Amino acid sequence: MLKICTFLGLVLGTWLQLQAQNTKTLDSLHQAYELAQVDSSKILLLADIAYHYRRSKPDTSALLAKKALEQSEKLHFEHGKAKSLNVIGLGHYLKGSYPLALEYYKKSMDIYEKINHQKGVATSLNNIGNVYEYQSKYDLALVYYQKSLRIKETVKDMKGIAGVFNNLANIYKNKNDQVLALSYYQKSLDLMEKTNDQTGLGTVLSNMGNIHRQDKNYAKALEYYEKSLVIKTNLKDKIGVATSLNNIGLSYYEQTPQPDFDKAMLYFQKSVEICEEVQEKRIQATSLLNMGAIHHKRKNYPEALIYFEKSLALQKAINNPKGMTHTLNGIAEIYQQQGNYDKSLEYIQKAIQIAKEISSLERLQALTGTVFMIYKDKKDYEKALEYHQLYKQYQDSFFTLEKTKQIANLESKSDLLRKEKEINELNQKQELLQKDQLLQKIALEKEHNTNLIMEKEAETARLVALARNEIDRRKQDSLQNLAQKSQLETDNLKIRKQQLEAENKIRDIEILNQKETTKFQQVIIGLAFGIILLIFWQFYRRKKLLEKLKEANQSKDRLFAIVAHDLRSPLSAFQVIAKQIDYYLRKNQPEQIREFAHNLDNAGKNLSHLLDNLLNWALSQQEKIHVEFKNTDLQKSIEHVCQHYQNLALVSEISLEYEVHPNLMISTDANILQTILRNLISNALKYTPQGGKVQVLVQEFPKKIQISVSDTGIGMPASMVSRLFTDQQVLSTRGLRSEKGTGFGLPLVHQFVQTIGGKITVESQENIGTRFLISLPV
Repeated sequence: MLKICTFLGLVLGTWLQLQAQNTKTLDSLHQAYELAQVDSSKILLLADIAYHYRRSKPDTSALLAKKALEQSEKLHFEHGKAKSLNVIGLGHYLKGSYPLALEYYKKSMDIYEKINHQKGVATSLNNIGNVYEYQSKYDLALVYYQKSLRIKETVKDMKGIAGVFNNLANIYKNKNDQVLALSYYQKSLDLMEKTNDQTGLGTVLSNMGNIHRQDKNYAKALEYYEKSLVIKTNLKDKIGVATSLNNIGLSYYEQTPQPDFDKAMLYFQKSVEICEEVQEKRIQATSLLNMGAIHHKRKNYPEALIYFEKSLALQKAINNPKGMTHTLNGIAEIYQQQGNYDKSLEYIQKAIQIAKEISSLERLQALTGTVFMIYKDKKDYEKALEYHQLYKQYQDSFFTLEKTKQIANLESKSDLLRKEKEINELNQKQELLQKDQLLQKIALEKEHNTNLIMEKEAETARLVALARNEIDRRKQDSLQNLAQKSQLETDNLKIRKQQLEAENKIRDIEILNQKETTKFQQVIIGLAFGIILLIFWQFYRRKKLLEKLKEANQSKDRLFAIVAHDLRSPLSAFQVIAKQIDYYLRKNQPEQIREFAHNLDNAGKNLSHLLDNLLNWALSQQEKIHVEFKNTDLQKSIEHVCQHYQNLALVSEISLEYEVHPNLMISTDANILQTILRNLISNALKYTPQGGKVQVLVQEFPKKIQISVSDTGIGMPASMVSRLFTDQQVLSTRGLRSEKGTGFGLPLVHQFVQTIGGKITVESQENIGTRFLISLPV
């Protein structure tokens, strides 16, 4: 109790001390804004004020940033636009609206690059990395952080460098490399203390607390969290305060051997209240999830479900798939413990589907373990065994992934060692430079001494000659004395010259030895680094080859099954028609035979289309497709394909239309283009009901031609659209008139569009229709 009172006293004391300083900063910004005479200065100050309000008053911050943006656009003030867009993006980021945040950050970066504002570019790159980090796209975040760091180092932005060090540490923490993470956190902390960056200090201290909490050192974690809370309270950073409160609550919730659920609940509740005030959904969802977990532990299931459902709604609102899997798993476990196994399975399967969509092996391992326990409690031992085996598979895959991460971490450490080596080399070069400068000084002194020796020798010779010619004995003695003195000075200079030459040789030997040693060290480090990269490359290459082989085998098995089934249908149709023709011939009814001509034609076309696709698929898989680019009349190609399907459209009572300018020429492979169009039109007819419409439309743009194939059919759900061209399996579905497809038509289309240098996208809404867009370069 005494410790808590002391801590709260420290918070209050520090807050009172720095409150005046924070108010003064904001007041000075407002005062500078009112006094500013130049419009551009006013805009930049307005953006600064908006940034200052980003956490304490997010709505005010958004309004001011938008006002700054509008004024910048009126004046065509690019710097103001970039800065305002960045603040608006930050507002969306803090609210958890990550797609909008990315959009504004990238717009800001484009403008900064345009006006060559390097510091602004680095800030935008760092902010984009933040978004990808919170979306668990760690490798992508790492790329943007490293780009930002390079620029910040170039412009000597020490505060910015400290911030990027913190972000890099977060990435390594998420990659389970705690040692490297702590190393970067410490570097960040040192720089932030030097630059007195209070906001950054609060963040880094909180992150270091997270590391210690993961290591179950809860006392140390609380120490860092409480320091962070003091700073964030001083800064009136409400979202930061909510984060620290949630972290302190987690420390009490997780601490062993005896968790303190009451204290944890108080901190979580306070975090939720602050988040509701500033509309921060991400932290609020996490705190609600944690409160539900406490009720779950206490077996207070109705209350736990209430908190879990609130958390789930927020997770969905901010599109946090990983958070959704945690919450759905908690709900499933509650229903499992209540004996409602069907409801439990319903929620856990939703969680598994989300985990698959984000390819999280860690979550899939945990979730399949929960399913195993549900079926075990349900006494469905066959299903339990099935999911236990699946759990083990994910566990093995996750183990392999962790090994890959370890190699990646090893590579990262090698990068760190390489940077440290570069610093050492710079220090060594500086030392060598100093020695070179000393040698140059010695050489100059040698040259000066040589000149003096020559002058003294000449003077000595002159004095000796004068002495010989001098009749006056006293004058002769005096001149001889001067000559001896000059000779002595000359001899001393020669001795000094010899000393300098000896020193020069010693220095040359030292520098040569040092250079040889440095070169040897570089060779050894280079060899070690090369071996590490070779090991990593071999492991990565083997993993990719195994994945490719597995995918190829799965596709092959699926393809054989589909083709065997689909070949049977048209062949059976031929057999039935042949028997009917024979029957009517024997009955002498030739007029009946004519009715089978259309059926024969359709069966033949379907079989031909199937065999064409099968042949093209096989060639594409073996990379034996021959591509021949030549001038192609786009109108004739589209007209040829559409005429092929006019009869089918007529029979199906579907309107098949096309619109393209005559004599529109494009350089492409006509056969491949017609194969693409045949598959898309065939698909459109297949899923369009009677009275519907299929349309092929061509539009011209400055650098591309766009072909769209649209229909008014049944459409597709968003989940199917997102994996239409990325799913490695061969999928087959029936059309509205029970038409059976092979399933490899769309993957073939995707591959063929890329083969002729184009891009394909798809737009679809259920019960409205689908549109495929093909962009081809002019």
